[in-house]
Amino acid sequence: MLITPRSAWGARPARAVQYTTWGRRTGFVVHHSGANPNQTVRAIQDYQMDHNGWSDIGYNFLVRDDGTIYEGRGWAAVGAHVAGHNTENIGVCLIGDYRTVHPTSAALAAIMWLFDSAVAYAGRTLTRYGHRELGPTDCPGGQLDAWVRTWRSVPPVTPPPAAGGPMPGSRTLRLAVPRMSGADVGYVQRFIGPAQCGPADGVFGPHTRAGVVWYQTMRGIGVDGIVGPVTWANMGVHR
Repeated sequence: MLITPRSAWGARPARAVQYTTWGRRTGFVVHHSGANPNQTVRAIQDYQMDHNGWSDIGYNFLVRDDGTIYEGRGWAAVGAHVAGHNTENIGVCLIGDYRTVHPTSAALAAIMWLFDSAVAYAGRTLTRYGHRELGPTDCPGGQLDAWVRTWRSVPPVTPPPAAGGPMPGSRTLRLAVPRMSGADVGYVQRFIGPAQCGPADGVFGPHTRAGVVWYQTMRGIGVDGIVGPVTWANMGVHR
């Protein structure tokens, strides 16, 4: 799956960003927007920044009913989605109202993929919650909450892309001989997606370099096929 970056949905710059580490992440919280499923991500950001007074859109990621995934604050930033529980939890919002409507299989597959990715990057299982389990709210709606409670009993099925080795952001990645490999390469491959990088095998080969070039071009940053500090930062990794 491919994560639609902020630049592709016209995100406003964040007023401020607070970062955390994977070592502090312990949970994964599912939300719904409680509104029209055709609402744009930019409209959600505008409301949360202008009406709520938040520094940015509140969620780390958002998902549409067709399975499209959008980058919100990203993997490394602290969100604003569960009061008192933002640092330790990644927040994912399914756009739409799921009080009585059951979410689509495409949307649920996208949420599960994000969770499996988070588990791979954290290197351990995270606890899955519906928003209402952590605060007084109807979110994520009865139908979505019921699914989360059932899904929680199922163990993660996606293995880490490359067990062990350097963690994301700890080194510069490039096409080299011998090939660079590790969890950090797997992170890049999964973040950019198989359509551009090929299978997430944790090995930095020509296909991965091509995916990095595509991502850098799309983000409007230096295009060199090398994952250095600027590219890492654009992928939400700050160390």
